[in-house]
Amino acid sequence: SAEVLNMLEASDTFILGVEFSGTESAQVYASSYYNYTDPTHAAAGDSAIKKNYSNSPSSLAELIAATVPSYWQDAGNNRVWIKVFGGIEPFESPDDIDQEEFSDEILYQPFRIRVY
Repeated sequence: SAEVLNMLEASDTFILGVEFSGTESAQVYASSYYNYTDPTHAAAGDSAIKKNYSNSPSSLAELIAATVPSYWQDAGNNRVWIKVFGGIEPFESPDDIDQEEFSDEILYQPFRIRVY
């Protein structure tokens, strides 16, 4: 997984390449949930704090042109290419209620990308 910071808007995007075995089918999602690897959370649908990524692009060029969170698995090169989109809402646990207005958690709104 990778932690991503300061991508507050859904229009904030970048392309990320992650080494991943070409013999396994990848699944990708972004989440701000603290226990993001929990199997129940991994299997859940989209929500304000979680976005499942589509595996519809069939090339890097199609991925770059994608308008929704997507990934392309380049099995021959053992790489998963991800078009990361911002705009994931922060997960608010009871510990977050007392966060100061300018705390890192509020300013940067971290979330994680999971490839598994």
